[in-house]
Amino acid sequence: MATPAADLPTEIADAMSAELHAATASLCHVAGESGIALYLVGGLLRDRMLLETPPTDRAVDLDLAVDGDAEALRAALSAARWLAHDRFGSVAAALADGSRIDLVRTRSERYPSPASLPIVEPAPIDADLARRDFTINAAAFGLTGPHRGLLLDPHGGQRDAQQLRLRTLHDGSFRDDPTRLLRLCRYAARIGGRVEPATARQARAATDGLAALSPARFGDAWRSLLEDAAASEALRRARRLHLPQARLAGWEITPQAAAIVGAARFWAATGLTCGNADLVKQLPTAAALHRQERAALAGGAALRAARRRMGHVRRLSDAAITVERVPTVALEVATELWSGAAAQRLEQIIERRGAVRSPLDGRALAALGVPQGPAMGAWQRRLERALWDGELPDDEAARIAVAEQWVRSSPTTPI
Repeated sequence: MATPAADLPTEIADAMSAELHAATASLCHVAGESGIALYLVGGLLRDRMLLETPPTDRAVDLDLAVDGDAEALRAALSAARWLAHDRFGSVAAALADGSRIDLVRTRSERYPSPASLPIVEPAPIDADLARRDFTINAAAFGLTGPHRGLLLDPHGGQRDAQQLRLRTLHDGSFRDDPTRLLRLCRYAARIGGRVEPATARQARAATDGLAALSPARFGDAWRSLLEDAAASEALRRARRLHLPQARLAGWEITPQAAAIVGAARFWAATGLTCGNADLVKQLPTAAALHRQERAALAGGAALRAARRRMGHVRRLSDAAITVERVPTVALEVATELWSGAAAQRLEQIIERRGAVRSPLDGRALAALGVPQGPAMGAWQRRLERALWDGELPDDEAARIAVAEQWVRSSPTTPI
């Protein structure tokens, strides 16, 4: 049904920058002149139905559905930086202030098989809303065209939003697109709401679909969950649905890892808390980890293996060498999860890591008679060890003088 919502544009406009507001007005003008129906959809509209205050301290992403050719609206934003066009008929504009406008062609979707990418066809707004994941995302506000000034809410999304309830639009929703299971956890955590009983049953029955997703699709959806503002609660819900195990047999998220916010930090915590080395080797592929995430996971696993040694080494330089290839993010997470001597060692290493550099570079060493080759590298490492262990003065001039004296005494063999 369509219900009046005359206050909606004003409330949403309050969250928009002057540039975004002007860009939207230009799009509406061109769409109106061209007879194209334009609708506000997505996060800002959902937040309004949830009675949440839109953010005013950061750039806003505006989602617009176009019942027509989105390319025809490019002329309205000639100064914008237009981003890549995707296979679903959408185009995005990045504004100078960091705001972004996504123009998406209204469409229908058909899934040829579970977990596959959908086959899409242009379709009117009612079909577009019917393809969406949850009722709170299946509403649209008409900006131009026959529904101008009306809230289209054919699936009761506003009522569900007011009751903080998540409900799918049809029984096969999770089978069609298993990434919706992860979105279910994200949205439920974010709104602090409940999942409608039938939707909960559908979710539990469809978890095996996660194994059929491509690594890239699962990885993108999982990364969105990890970077969500309510990531810890979302992970708790994912654990309760056994979603990690459904993706990769044996993958369980410990409570410690679930409490760590941020993608790279989460993967570092996973490496630190997972005792299954084979599983750690499989995760980068199964979840399509980015380079930084892979390094964090491997670093966490390396720290787990080195923890006992870290607590017993006598010299700080020995501890620093043990973890020299471990990213700082993994060291930081370890200090949050560990206690005792090992954690104290890591805190010392983090504090001093960026400042430990040999006081003599290659040119200075050569001037002191150190030959190119192994001897020069050995002297660099020896001087860095001395810095770690406090064997050189704090004063820079004095530190260089002592280092030069050491080198002169034995230029080819570090003392």
